[in-house]
Amino acid sequence: MTEFTKNKKPTYREVYGPAMEITDQADADQYKIKMLDLLNTHLINGKNELGITSEQMLNINLGYYAGYYDQEVQARVNKLFVCSHPIFGSTKDLKHP
Repeated sequence: MTEFTKNKKPTYREVYGPAMEITDQADADQYKIKMLDLLNTHLINGKNELGITSEQMLNINLGYYAGYYDQEVQARVNKLFVCSHPIFGSTKDLKHP
């Protein structure tokens, strides 16, 4: 199983980078729980000041971060974490050059 960072103030790379390497659904599920736990430490009642939940925020962040990778990684992350790029949508909707 992919280990989550032990850093008290992790960078985006420390949190989202390992998620880009995950290929197994069980591993993705356990990793997502740890990411949600981290996000919830910064929110009040599981929401930010705009009312966005930690899971919505996580899905936006994962989809956006995966956009910096190739289409194969994006598709895998979209499927495993049930997310998509917040602007361009899922990889099945994208037209890559």
